[in-house]
Amino acid sequence: MRCCHLSPDSRIIILMRNFDSLSEREILALAISLEEEDERVYADYAEGLRQTFPGSAAIFDDMRIEESTHRRRLLDLFREKFGDHIPLLRRQDVRGFVRRKPIWLIRPLGLETVRNQASAMEVETRNFYERASARAQDVHVRQLLDDLAEKPSRRISCARTSSTVKMRQTAACSYCKLSSLG
Repeated sequence: MRCCHLSPDSRIIILMRNFDSLSEREILALAISLEEEDERVYADYAEGLRQTFPGSAAIFDDMRIEESTHRRRLLDLFREKFGDHIPLLRRQDVRGFVRRKPIWLIRPLGLETVRNQASAMEVETRNFYERASARAQDVHVRQLLDDLAEKPSRRISCARTSSTVKMRQTAACSYCKLSSLG
């Protein structure tokens, strides 16, 4: 089902899909798009923090690589199930996604702002994968979406646990580095 609403300037009608109307093919296409977007955001965070917070920049470089791995897994499954053509589906095409402020374009980047935004991104990602997994009919699709739903949860819980620790790496959990480095 499509939904439409007027843009803030009331001159453009924006068509949006309800999440519940998406097929498995469209859910995977959207997931690929979301992972690519997050990968690029983390790369911009890393670049913006590199001079003043090199440790945190390295963390975002690692997160970018992880997002790339997630995207590759989604692409492989998509091709196996549906072929090579991936329809273009973006967050702004589906109702219910949070609009992100492009803070990655602002310089200099504030470390706390970036941490908060990254945490919000991880929560949104986890929610997406949990909801998508609940809708998936194919066991392989469901398994991958479940696996990807767990990744942000670990990052978020570790980040919250170590949020009071400054300038200390925690070897027990690589995801904790996001909040423990300055």
